[in-house]
Amino acid sequence: MPRTLQRVPASHLFGERAHMVEGGNGLPHPHQKQFLLGPRPVQVGPNWKRVQVGDSLYLSYCAYLAVDRLISCDGEAYFLLGFAVSAVDSELAAGFSRLNAADVEGATAFWAGKWALISKSACITDASGCLGIYYRRFDGEVWLASSPAILGKHLPGATEAPLIGWEVKHGVGIDWIPAPLSTRRGVYKLLPQRRINPLSGKITPQSPIPEFGPGMAEFLTTIMRRWSESALPRKEISLTAGLDTRTVLAAAVRAGIKVPTYTVVNAHTPWADRTLPPKIANKVGLVHRVKTRSPDSRPDEARRWAVARENADQIFIHPLWKHLVEGQLDPLDAAGTRANGNVFELGRCYYWNKFLQAEPPDSRAILSAFFTRCPEPTEIWKDALDLWLSSLSDPVPVNMDWRDRFYHEQRLGSWYSTIQRAADLTRRTIFPPANSLWFICLMLQVPVHERKGGLRQLRLIDEMCPILAALPINPPSLKQRAKRFVKALLRR
Repeated sequence: MPRTLQRVPASHLFGERAHMVEGGNGLPHPHQKQFLLGPRPVQVGPNWKRVQVGDSLYLSYCAYLAVDRLISCDGEAYFLLGFAVSAVDSELAAGFSRLNAADVEGATAFWAGKWALISKSACITDASGCLGIYYRRFDGEVWLASSPAILGKHLPGATEAPLIGWEVKHGVGIDWIPAPLSTRRGVYKLLPQRRINPLSGKITPQSPIPEFGPGMAEFLTTIMRRWSESALPRKEISLTAGLDTRTVLAAAVRAGIKVPTYTVVNAHTPWADRTLPPKIANKVGLVHRVKTRSPDSRPDEARRWAVARENADQIFIHPLWKHLVEGQLDPLDAAGTRANGNVFELGRCYYWNKFLQAEPPDSRAILSAFFTRCPEPTEIWKDALDLWLSSLSDPVPVNMDWRDRFYHEQRLGSWYSTIQRAADLTRRTIFPPANSLWFICLMLQVPVHERKGGLRQLRLIDEMCPILAALPINPPSLKQRAKRFVKALLRR
């Protein structure tokens, strides 16, 4: 290995992860917690490291991105980027060392978290592509990265890939860039449940997942216990009045975890999310913290906007970027890890009411379901959805109804993973315990009528922690109840 490259230690870089993810001037750096994989090492940022993965294959990565070198029992080297825990092995690295290379992808079905796994022959993402992988071919070379901006502007000797003029507005229609397209022409997003060869760029479906594994309650309980036993500092559980965070909390209680819960409160926080979480936490004997977001006038705002624009690649699809710039996330930004309720909505048929037809429509019909007028640039939107529709023939490991595929590959694989690039500018490590192919498979096996009403999830809470099942889910405020009563009288 060349002397200029640094070896990666055989365990997660928790020491580095625990440091402030800021420069010496107290400001975040562009492309924090990002990586680039290609035929040459590249110094994207001042604190980036480099390691050789294989012949003519180098991993360049931000020092604040946790990297773990894993070796299979037949000697194949892998690099785990981000954070993952396994429902099968108490120590992920030890369990990995007992696997043959051919069995690695199947084993990752039981991993939860936000991660990517790379080797000299294949790269895969976590279950929903939360830690996304983008790819670009230029001058006969294949490059992979967790950010389209890196591929668009920072490849050595490559011309800059032009930005696409997406009209994306938060909360309006499809408020994300439809995968597999990205912010730039010629830069594409790897869809979940696929692998990509880092040398040839060939994309194929991942290996089938094992046929047998833990049930839903056992899986979540084990995952939460392993998360609590990890070396990550300051563990907290996000808590609202909703169903998903209640499920995560129930699993934590069943696992015997004693960590604080927290709720983020601002001017738009619903009444139930303000009042119920402290009562829920008190029922199970946990401390609850309320964290307030409030805009702050900051002298470094111009610098923060520059960093945000670079990480977002000039296209902001969520207010989280604005909150970051204004300092609203600073009270939330203590180093640590937060377990949240993301991914559970996939199990509740989230888009089934929007798409009533059993067979996938064309791109125009999908756009019509979200917009009264087709957004600009019209042809790019159609091209993106046509590309996605053509991918439905891919035989992915977890078989899904096309409406579930839309939520999984678009809402999670594009919208949620893009928002995570904003979270990467903080010191937090986000942990979605439901982000596992095995758990997604279990959720989708539930009959549709039980999924739609969240009935299976309610029974799951009752199984893991009955006292939490007895508390109301998203109860309406007195004002909301009064409005409903008046409407009912008018209808009569």
